[in-house]
Amino acid sequence: MLRGSKTSHVSRPQPCKTLCLIVSSLVTLLALTSPLEGQPGLTRRQRKFANLEEGLVPLYVLGDLNEDGVVDGRDRALLAAIVKSGTSMDSVSCAAAGDLDFNLKLDNADLARMDEWLKAAPRVDIPAVTYSPTLPCHFRHSFLAARFDAHPGEPVPVRFLDLTLTTKNTQVVLKSGPATVTPDADGKGFTAATSTSAKPGELVVLEIFIPRGRRYFFSYPIESVSGGRH
Repeated sequence: MLRGSKTSHVSRPQPCKTLCLIVSSLVTLLALTSPLEGQPGLTRRQRKFANLEEGLVPLYVLGDLNEDGVVDGRDRALLAAIVKSGTSMDSVSCAAAGDLDFNLKLDNADLARMDEWLKAAPRVDIPAVTYSPTLPCHFRHSFLAARFDAHPGEPVPVRFLDLTLTTKNTQVVLKSGPATVTPDADGKGFTAATSTSAKPGELVVLEIFIPRGRRYFFSYPIESVSGGRH
């Protein structure tokens, strides 16, 4: 998976700020994965995740700060504004997507990595989709949810949050790792069946094809049987 100086003020957390961000993100994750269906007064965002299966999390596109599904110069400009001008992270739809090295801050290292990605082309050809409860993300245009790790022999569902996506107009294929991929019977996603012979530390990489010629990589690690979830 793609994971892949002077620092702006946002990269130097105030006391408790990092912990508060993590706690806030975990509370959001619990809200997203708790049963909400049938409750009155749900927001549009809550309704979107109301049927999310237990253990699954919504994914965002790494590098896609404005949540338009692509990683391009507009995302670079947003990241640069935060890093170089001190613009608030609240000014972007998904600040977490700009944390390219997952160190809980947006800084020149992230900007340098973004520049490296965009050096050869105006947009990243196949960006990664991921989840990490670090910085804020509105998940306004999240289209996928998945489990983020697996034990040997454990299935990993990749489920569509965008109702226009089905197994008829999308494809999920195995790029590498100990697993096989099959479409779900209800047409709303795919399941990666992790091999029972998979070894802890191995990585399963899936390539996801959706309409309009867009492709994404999603990867998950194999955990030991005694290991806990992230």
